[in-house]
Amino acid sequence: MIVDATSLDGLKKSDGYPAEGGLRKYFETTYGGPTSRSFKAAQRNFMESLAAYSIVCYLLGLKDRHNGNIMIDMFGHLIHIDYGFCMGMCVGHEFTMERAPFKLTEEYVEVMGGPNSDCYKEFVHLFVEGLKAARQNSQIALGLVEIMMYRSNYPCFSGSRYGGGQALRGFRERLMLDVPDSMVENNAKALIKKARNHLGTRAYDSFQQWSNGYAI
Repeated sequence: MIVDATSLDGLKKSDGYPAEGGLRKYFETTYGGPTSRSFKAAQRNFMESLAAYSIVCYLLGLKDRHNGNIMIDMFGHLIHIDYGFCMGMCVGHEFTMERAPFKLTEEYVEVMGGPNSDCYKEFVHLFVEGLKAARQNSQIALGLVEIMMYRSNYPCFSGSRYGGGQALRGFRERLMLDVPDSMVENNAKALIKKARNHLGTRAYDSFQQWSNGYAI
């Protein structure tokens, strides 16, 4: 059970959510001014959880990342739910709008204090180091995925679109196992640059708002 938490959709629709200023204003209203200890603690919780889930979303190829599938708890942590579209399986298949490596909206960047802030720089550092750590443990992860794929009927492992070992090959590519160690940091930072305020992310959020009423 996820307690003391709500979806970002629910939060944005709740009474008292700031009419202007978005998530950053919500953090300041809830936790205090940007220099307060409580704000900095919540901001760090947000940043660290965002870094972790960015790695998870990228490596596992998680899609359907609208605000109904992303929760936030009372301490500022982000929590992703609903793993129905994973290992590169997309809601619209080849016509998907979700082409970003992971979800990194401008609103998220604002909560961290902007791209020049120490908090954002720490996010970049944690993402890079997390990806390096994943590469170091890649053989265990690849083995587990291969076991799950064996005679699997899960859509992300079967059918003409995703069968034939495509999920495993995609996972291996995302782990950058053929990339020299000296290039991993630059490649990881390129993923962050690509993900930040991605047009496809904005388009998917708008589509979900129009079709299902999820708040942006």
